[in-house]
Amino acid sequence: MIKEQGTIIATDAVNQVAWVAVQKHTACGACKARAGCGHGKLADLLQTANSPQVSALNLPLNSNQYFTPGDTVEVAIPEQGLLLASVLGYLLPLLGLLSGLLMSAAFDATEPLIILSSFFGLFAGLLLARMISNRYMRRGTLAPQLSKSSSITNLS
Repeated sequence: MIKEQGTIIATDAVNQVAWVAVQKHTACGACKARAGCGHGKLADLLQTANSPQVSALNLPLNSNQYFTPGDTVEVAIPEQGLLLASVLGYLLPLLGLLSGLLMSAAFDATEPLIILSSFFGLFAGLLLARMISNRYMRRGTLAPQLSKSSSITNLS
């Protein structure tokens, strides 16, 4: 499980959801080349002491979970879910684009038709990825899990 600490902003008991504020972290904090890297400088500019980068997540609650605003919670995502989300978000659209390109090229299509079929394949891959991810979200495989935070020492 990949775990991150957050704070409950608000809850909705009727719809069984909670809004959680989670501090955004960049990989630049652990990088040895941070001083000379443009990404590190950009992260420093965007994240100042007065305005830390915070994301608000809308997370589902179980019927036996009760949280109040201000509670410190732990948001956990299964590693398999993260891997599956990466495959669905990147690999399927890319495979759709390439299959559209190869199918139209196999039929000796003109260049505008090859470009059009590539975009159609990309769109089909995105649509397929969305359908599959919705099915996994309904099952709860990709859904983050929310629990009361015990003293968290290592969040990485």
